[in-house]
Amino acid sequence: MKTRLVAVVGALIMVVAGGACGDDSGGRPSKSELSDTIVEQLDVERAEGDCIADELLASDLSDKVLTAIADDDESDVDDDEQEEAIEVIGKATADCASGG
Repeated sequence: MKTRLVAVVGALIMVVAGGACGDDSGGRPSKSELSDTIVEQLDVERAEGDCIADELLASDLSDKVLTAIADDDESDVDDDEQEEAIEVIGKATADCASGG
């Protein structure tokens, strides 16, 4: 379980820190948009993707950062925002992997 958690956190960090250009339509992404990206990028089950998406939406991450995660595009996210996102993603992933 711990190895899988490390892999999932690592993959989500790559989503935040290394995405390609995407649609920058603005606004807060939906749970479905976040979950779709998480499921696709991390190859996790829908329930786990939905759980992580819920945790991200409940966090203090800005709409800009959440959109960057959903769009797999970090071009407008600065280093401090990336660090905050990585912390939130790590906690969300751990909580959801443990059945949270």
